[in-house]
Amino acid sequence: MIQTAPLAPNVPGEGPRKFISPNLAYAFAFAFPAAPLQSSTIGVGEIVTIAVADGTRAPHDPGDWFAARTPARPAATGPLPIGGVSLGDMLEIEVLALEPEDPALAAPLIVTIFVMGGEAGHGPALAQFAMSAGGVVRFRAWWAGGLVSFGPVCARDERSRESGWHPVAARVTVRCMVERSRRG
Repeated sequence: MIQTAPLAPNVPGEGPRKFISPNLAYAFAFAFPAAPLQSSTIGVGEIVTIAVADGTRAPHDPGDWFAARTPARPAATGPLPIGGVSLGDMLEIEVLALEPEDPALAAPLIVTIFVMGGEAGHGPALAQFAMSAGGVVRFRAWWAGGLVSFGPVCARDERSRESGWHPVAARVTVRCMVERSRRG
């Protein structure tokens, strides 16, 4: 079940939107010391849908030596640059919709948004925010490009023995806005 926020009058309705998915061949992800920057850029004011994995390993034959050592797909997509953002600009990310890959899932969803921080000793290294559809977060860009990662998306399941929040594969639809910093 898709969970959407009520659209504001200045948000376009249905139509073509950019879709961003993890572009790393995860069979070889262990070779990278840190997550590489995604090639996709989120444009200011653009509505984008971002695919986020659930962090589980793909099913494989237990006797397949290579598959057993292949890491799980990370439950986050990013870091993604936001086009035209300068150091010190105020970024606003609005979560317009959260849609689980499993259409039968009707549990409440939240997404975590990570913002890459400044250099060591010059502010926090990482900030994170968790919100549902309709949530808005505002923060200062600590990097030119405003590096942001999305995920994990979690569903609340109170029916199972392990009640609580569990990661799920989902699509997150967001809009990013920028307020330019006033430099004197």
